Amino acid sequence: MKRHSWVWLICLWVLGCSGGQTYNFVSSFKDGTIAPKQQKGTPSGKPVFVFKNFEVGDKKRDVIVTLAGARIEFAGAKIKDGTRLTFGVGMNSKIGDGAEGIIRIEDAGVAEIIYSKYLNPIDRMEDRKWYDETLDLSRFKGREVKIIFEAKPGPKGDATADWFAWSNPELRF
Repeated sequence: MKRHSWVWLICLWVLGCSGGQTYNFVSSFKDGTIAPKQQKGTPSGKPVFVFKNFEVGDKKRDVIVTLAGARIEFAGAKIKDGTRLTFGVGMNSKIGDGAEGIIRIEDAGVAEIIYSKYLNPIDRMEDRKWYDETLDLSRFKGREVKIIFEAKPGPKGDATADWFAWSNPELRF
């Protein structure tokens, strides 16, 4: 098991034992595994990165950004009854055909989509804001899962400016 997976497991064990705690993916970004590894023209040289004060509409938030075709995986999450995944999604693109953000849970090698949202702030006024979401993960209780955040290009396959932002994603125990 990779070092970052052990760190993740220890963090989740500590949080799970103390009750009423959260695990913040932005502050624990270094524990994730990014795929693909390289991407030219981004702040970090990678297709997934943390961005401070990312603005959507008139509100700024700290985010994990996934470019279309990229993902970040966090392994070793042991889910308890009542565990929730909270996050916001948004885009601030002025070009392109939008993007789709997807969250998958991988359990015993099988990945299941638990969330999907297509945003197109260029053509749809209602997508020029943050969407705040909460997902109940209780159906995975007692299992150790991988949580995957990814982005796909819009319906025309145009990945131009497809910076899909995940604001303050947290596991709440």
